[in-house]
Amino acid sequence: DDVRCVMDKDAGRKFYHFIISPDPKDKLSAEAVLELAKSWVEENYSGAMWAIEIHDDNKNHITHAHIALNAYNPQTHKKIHRDRDMIKQEVRSLDRLSLERGLSVLPDLYDNDTRQAKSPTKAELEMREKGMRTLKDQMRDAIDLCAPYSRTFREFSHLLDKQHVSVKINKR
Repeated sequence: DDVRCVMDKDAGRKFYHFIISPDPKDKLSAEAVLELAKSWVEENYSGAMWAIEIHDDNKNHITHAHIALNAYNPQTHKKIHRDRDMIKQEVRSLDRLSLERGLSVLPDLYDNDTRQAKSPTKAELEMREKGMRTLKDQMRDAIDLCAPYSRTFREFSHLLDKQHVSVKINKR
């Protein structure tokens, strides 16, 4: 509060609140959740003032992080204004950091690009009717998950490896 008042940036939003709640199946310790939250806030809000609280106050005792971010960044002397593009960047940043640690991520909720139609074979349809997932489905999912967070082929290959998909290049 004092920093915002001194810099005459006390009007409007005073702080942002974020929650980072990893998938319970990832079984992260409080220390691992704290490290993930710190990495995310430092990557997205370098120089900003923030505080992180780690706890498991929900009924399922899922460890999660609350981040309180001062809306005024004393390093840039500007208020932080988040728009849709910035929110997309924040989501992709957390997903990339999670994938690098071998953690689960949600599908990209901000990506409305339609997937190319992929006609399943008769065998694939039969497997799906039985509630089974084909290897091709699993590979497509891994590729679709990792591609948006990769700037290079090396990054793409590394993220796929975390999803238990190996990449081998054959030169013909």
